[in-house]
Amino acid sequence: MNRLFVVVILCFNLASCTEPNKRLTLLHSAEVPAPEIAEKIKQALDKEGFTIELSSEALNPERILEMLATGEADLAVTEEPEGMQPGVTTITPLYPSILHVMYLRDENPTSFKEVLTGKQVYAGPPGGAARRLLKSFSQDFRVPESSYTVHDDPWTVTPEVFFILGDFLAPDSVDRLSDYRLYSFGSPSALGQGTVAEGLALTHPNIKTFVLPKGIYGPFNEQPILTLATRSVLLASETLEEAVGYELIQRLIEHSQELSDRYSLVTQELKPDLDATRLTQPLHLGARRFVDRDKPGFIERYVEVIALAITILAALGSGMLGLYRYSKQRKKDRVDVYYRKILDLRQKIRTDMDIDALRAIATEVKDTQEEVFALLIDERVSADETLTIFLDLSNQVLKELEPKLG
Repeated sequence: MNRLFVVVILCFNLASCTEPNKRLTLLHSAEVPAPEIAEKIKQALDKEGFTIELSSEALNPERILEMLATGEADLAVTEEPEGMQPGVTTITPLYPSILHVMYLRDENPTSFKEVLTGKQVYAGPPGGAARRLLKSFSQDFRVPESSYTVHDDPWTVTPEVFFILGDFLAPDSVDRLSDYRLYSFGSPSALGQGTVAEGLALTHPNIKTFVLPKGIYGPFNEQPILTLATRSVLLASETLEEAVGYELIQRLIEHSQELSDRYSLVTQELKPDLDATRLTQPLHLGARRFVDRDKPGFIERYVEVIALAITILAALGSGMLGLYRYSKQRKKDRVDVYYRKILDLRQKIRTDMDIDALRAIATEVKDTQEEVFALLIDERVSADETLTIFLDLSNQVLKELEPKLG
């Protein structure tokens, strides 16, 4: 009984060891709506048997990437990094974060450089994605960082320029921004013709062009605005189990509508047929398996090529077998000629012949044997039953000649 109890306990422990760990830590950045989307993700996954420990504070993207790479955290809702980060993978894109660049209404800048130069700028929280994007754009447009001032919040000093990433502006925010105008990186109607926005999207793999439709903010944008958007993603540590990664993306897609209740553009990015080539971080192995789940396997994809290859190989095999049989028959036929010659000589010795004729036949039989042996060596005639019969017959003829030759 004690042994049975031990076996049962061991089996239970082994089974529990194979169960994927669904207790996970989830970080998030400060840019809206990352904190709210992270909360929505926690709520959705908690319903599916996960235990999600949500970070109580927002972290800057650099710290998030560091914690994921070292395995201090499992998941994070944050802006997609521009460059490859070792140890960090993507579970799924989540939503686009729209760039809103706003300047004072009485200004009339003709370029992004004029928007920034000499201005007081608010670009989101310190260490945030907007700050990093502003620095990158400053380099693109040759605007020295010393030529403008960035403030940590918009309350101590009234900004002359807002450079912020996030979702759509809330109505009360639009009301408070009535003294500002939205900056457009070119004309939306010129998309496809090499606008400034397209140039920026081309040089920054983690951003794309985005058009704010006319009137989406009421009188605040009486014309459509061409701007840019970064992609916010659910990142994971590379050490996250493959089975967990698979279930995460599956469950989030199932709950995408709940996430889109907070931000309608979630469904633009969170979808089953995502394009992994657009990501700057590789897909997690589990997410990759989910994305490829309906794709045909190797045999299905190349069934016609495989069938053709088999047909060709069969034809080659059949041809080679035919050649082998032909060669074998040809060599057999060569031996058969000598076999017939010996039979003819044997027939002669059974008639009345003088001693000289019999000696000539004996010599001819021996010469014929030597020819066959030469054929065996030079032309690799098979030493099969045909050759054996020939030798037996020729030796029998020589034995029959012995008493007649004295």
